[in-house]
Amino acid sequence: MNGGADAFGALGWGLKKYAWLVALFVIVVGVLVPFALTRGADVYEARAQVGPTGQIKLPNLDPLPRLGESVFNNGAVEIALQQALGEQPDASVIPSRAELVTALDNVVFTVVGRGPNPEAARHMAEVAAATFTVELNKYSSSVGLFQIQKAPDLPSKPVAKIGGPITIVLGVLAYLLAWFIMPADHAYRATLVAPVA
Repeated sequence: MNGGADAFGALGWGLKKYAWLVALFVIVVGVLVPFALTRGADVYEARAQVGPTGQIKLPNLDPLPRLGESVFNNGAVEIALQQALGEQPDASVIPSRAELVTALDNVVFTVVGRGPNPEAARHMAEVAAATFTVELNKYSSSVGLFQIQKAPDLPSKPVAKIGGPITIVLGVLAYLLAWFIMPADHAYRATLVAPVA
């Protein structure tokens, strides 16, 4: 019947014994990781839409997203992107430079292109969408014909970065919270500042 008390007792013991590890985890995850993410290079995204030119021949739309993902990842799009970038055949460019977004009960595919500047992002979306459309139309007899319904626009600003000042502030607050929930004993609190080897 004292399982809850035992669990809290074990948790308290763990926090006492490994206070430095808890503090280190809070600092790394709550402060250093968000800070590192905010220092990364800007990434722009451009979106193209690929959709059918007429009636879909499938009895229902359930298999369409899976078909799209299978066609997008069959290798042709990746090869086209590698060639456009001048990369080696073993270079990984999906999903870092292009990605397919699908939705249930939707006949339109969204092709996302990514790059370090707006022009590069739009070019990646154009190459990926054009190649994807060609590959998708190989199944026109059983699925239907597709074409690029909306060409990618030039993105005006980079994608918002994960992290940022608010996340760092929350990380610092989490660190301070960890400080105050630890036992008041100075020996434990000292480990939060200077981890014991």
